[in-house]
Amino acid sequence: MSPDHDAQGNQLDPSDPSPQGDSLRAALETLSTSESGLGFIYSALALLVERFDLLDVVIVLEDENGGTQVFRNGGKAVSKNFAAQLGVVPGVYCEPRVVVADDLEIVRYSCQRELSRHQARLGGSQERGAHFYDRRAEVATPRAAVTRNVADTNRVNVAAQGVPRTFATLPRTRNTRETISTLLAIIDVMTLALTVTNIDGPVRFLFGLILGIVIPGWSVVGLIKLKNAALEVGLTMASSLAFVMIAAQLLITWKFWHPIVLEEFTCVVCLPSLLWQSGSRPRRLGSAK
Repeated sequence: MSPDHDAQGNQLDPSDPSPQGDSLRAALETLSTSESGLGFIYSALALLVERFDLLDVVIVLEDENGGTQVFRNGGKAVSKNFAAQLGVVPGVYCEPRVVVADDLEIVRYSCQRELSRHQARLGGSQERGAHFYDRRAEVATPRAAVTRNVADTNRVNVAAQGVPRTFATLPRTRNTRETISTLLAIIDVMTLALTVTNIDGPVRFLFGLILGIVIPGWSVVGLIKLKNAALEVGLTMASSLAFVMIAAQLLITWKFWHPIVLEEFTCVVCLPSLLWQSGSRPRRLGSAK
């Protein structure tokens, strides 16, 4: 591909007027009102492809830092061999070579202008960011000193109230894991209460399903903290069902088939783990959740 050859490979005179030059320039000016920077460059290439029914187009632009920037229609990758064929001469290279040099120069000029503006905006943003961090550095020391003073005051107040210095109740937000554990702990306690008082109904049936499918598995899997929701759900359900099947088989083998006792036993055994995971325990000062 060449920026200054026609479809037959003959060199074109850049001074030849193009009947489409004015309309192309107007279209690019209109495009600049809605696009800027790299977005304008890719949109200009797409406009060129659509207007002249091209198969592909690449533009090589000058970088103010001394290098070159190569853009291909549609954001396609430019291989090393492909770039070597283009060279480093700024211009627009299209396939097939049916666009006259004047029209290609119009596109190149518009895209080069937008690239320069884009680099100027980036430079301004970096300068503002550097100034922002300088301002942060100026106030870092007094802010840190204030934080240390507040922390020291809190430790004195805790000790004065007779609370052990290694533990304290800290205000914090509950995460999703603790919320789930709290909900399951409530269901566990209510199921145990309904079972002991021998109260039947749809609520007990629903809580019994949750007890058999979720609670035993979460009591173990939740402690591991796998940080993978899908894996935790699968392991929780599988572990719960495995626990119920093994416990039922053991009860049948020992000729001690009492499902109510199994339900109560499950509630009692799983409750400590659920309470621990729900955050219902003292926390050390400064410890992570």
